[in-house]
Amino acid sequence: MLLCLSAQAFAESDTIRSIDLGSPMYDPNELNVTSGDTVVFVLDMMYNAREVSFENWSNNNATGLPGGFSIPYGGGSFVPSPGIHYYICESETTMKGIINVGTTTAGIADLSAFQPEVYPNPAKQLLYISSPASTTVTSLSITDLSGRTILTKQIALNGTVMPIEVADLPRGLFIVTLSDGTNEKTTRLVLD
Repeated sequence: MLLCLSAQAFAESDTIRSIDLGSPMYDPNELNVTSGDTVVFVLDMMYNAREVSFENWSNNNATGLPGGFSIPYGGGSFVPSPGIHYYICESETTMKGIINVGTTTAGIADLSAFQPEVYPNPAKQLLYISSPASTTVTSLSITDLSGRTILTKQIALNGTVMPIEVADLPRGLFIVTLSDGTNEKTTRLVLD
């Protein structure tokens, strides 16, 4: 089955980011945008997108999140609030994705220069933060899905790799936020 689906984020710089579908899966299954961007879904008439809780997303349950977005069959658009938005297709519940909305005011073009990496994912004992020479990272925070901070660190990372001990942290799904003081990058992290 070949579906025609894309989600596009338009920034002030007219940069277009998309998710394409060649089978009933989003590829990539995660879209990173900046607060204030408009996300446009272009959908086949057989498919929609509905925001769901993390629990429902994990269980392939299309029960909508109260106050969450709902894109009708055939497509539509919305401006997501900062945070993480989990969404699922009502008619094909294994087709799902995530939209990460950063709170930085920099445009997408500016964010492309801030590209630190977090690995491995999932992590057990150590988590590594790396940055290219053009990226300086000054702080790291790890929060749970309710927004409770479980780790914060002031760091000085530029063109290097830094190990972070995570063996004593709780297990589950978390959000890692890396910052240079102006820009932020958020990444989902599984600790197992």
